[in-house]
Amino acid sequence: MTISGNRMVYQQVWQPAMNIWRMRGPGHMETRPSATPLMVTTRDDVSMYYSPDGKRIAFASTRSGFCEIWICDSDGSKPVQLTDLRRSSGTPRWSPDGKRIAFDSRPGGDSEIYVINADGGTPQRMTHNASDDVVPSWSRDGRWIYFTSNRSGRRQIWKMPSEGGQAVQITKRGGHDAVESFDGRSVFYTQPDQTLVTGPIWKVSREGGDEALILDRALHWTNWTLRPEGIYSSTQIGRKHIIEFLSFQNGKTTSFFEEETSDRRGHLEISPDGQWLLYGSRPPGNSDLMLVENFR
Repeated sequence: MTISGNRMVYQQVWQPAMNIWRMRGPGHMETRPSATPLMVTTRDDVSMYYSPDGKRIAFASTRSGFCEIWICDSDGSKPVQLTDLRRSSGTPRWSPDGKRIAFDSRPGGDSEIYVINADGGTPQRMTHNASDDVVPSWSRDGRWIYFTSNRSGRRQIWKMPSEGGQAVQITKRGGHDAVESFDGRSVFYTQPDQTLVTGPIWKVSREGGDEALILDRALHWTNWTLRPEGIYSSTQIGRKHIIEFLSFQNGKTTSFFEEETSDRRGHLEISPDGQWLLYGSRPPGNSDLMLVENFR
């Protein structure tokens, strides 16, 4: 900013919105997948998750002025605002029967876990602690909700009964964003570094115990998704956006998609049938020089 007499010159920075894009997923044979926007708005649409039947998508959006939970059809049509808490809410994940959605929200300084019916209604608060409880997900049988909490002093994976009750700590060495395996025997999660947002993927029994390193790569916690056959993960190195696949069968990591882009990519989700892949994309910001006359 520069002030000269009664004039002020300053730089106005424009931050474009992050929107959801989709392309053909691993279940669809296509030699060169190409992406198209699922929805385009002037507000951020993030944290998108398919319903168990693949017919709907829950996501977090600021299009109402606050970050709320929304639902749309799988093709991006018929978006409906699900919550009206007028505070930051996110990571909406479906129960296995598709009837409820767990998410996190900040009623005050700390974040808590909530559950709401997928057709709307009043959210039920599930945690009541002087700690950050975030990023919920359901067990495959619907009996438990996993979540991340720092109530023990460090971010760890915890689980609580899905109808409410005492929470149990699962990890001991740090954990974030837990997803139960498709056979229900173990839990995959990231082990965050000091930034609390990136880290490698680990696995532990659903009851706790020995923790095993699965993918030794610094991944943002939103940039991986679990499939029965392996893990898809997304990284961005400079202008190159890369989606890779780690096979559980042979332990090898291969490239699924690569693209040169100036957009910032983040968040990764695959439809239950593997036919579609979603990710968030934000174009680079722009700036203008602004002149204010008669500035006082």
